[in-house]
Amino acid sequence: MKVLTLILITPALFMVFACGSNSSNADSTDNDSTTVARDMDSDLNTEQVQAPQNGLSDEEFAKEAANGGLAEVALGKLAIEKATDAKVKEFAQMMVTDHTKANDELKALASAKSITLPTAPKADKQMTKDELSSLTGAAFDKAYAEQMVVDHEKTVALFEAGKTSVQDPELVTFIDKTLPVIKEHLEHSKKLSK
Repeated sequence: MKVLTLILITPALFMVFACGSNSSNADSTDNDSTTVARDMDSDLNTEQVQAPQNGLSDEEFAKEAANGGLAEVALGKLAIEKATDAKVKEFAQMMVTDHTKANDELKALASAKSITLPTAPKADKQMTKDELSSLTGAAFDKAYAEQMVVDHEKTVALFEAGKTSVQDPELVTFIDKTLPVIKEHLEHSKKLSK
């Protein structure tokens, strides 16, 4: 009886292990670009959702907002030069105009509060600009539009976190005034990226 049971169970176990290894083989035959894209999307979604755990100080918020604003202006200027789609160029001009205005307002507020803001985007933002600079034509337009979605999702998260943690009333007013514009940019960039 034990031998009969073992004879019946052995093929079943073999099928379970064989099916398991076949599915992992199928996974390994996925197109590399699809796998990379899926991994990048997963990383982007993780980055977009993460908000500061202990809140932001007024200075931290101001510095991060300035960094993002400087990057938007730099990328916008690049897109004005390189974009081939008129809608992308128009959006890029809006980024330069709106973010320059917000940067100037933030700079004045920070100066009055003795907060030293960055004068150029951080290295990661510069790397993004360099990567976009290497693209041309429709590939540039698509990559720029997609980058705008990612950047504006992060900026919306930053400003929403700032609403609950920033203490200075003038900075809170700046956040309340600027956040709707950034949300509008996000919606516009989502449409542009499609």
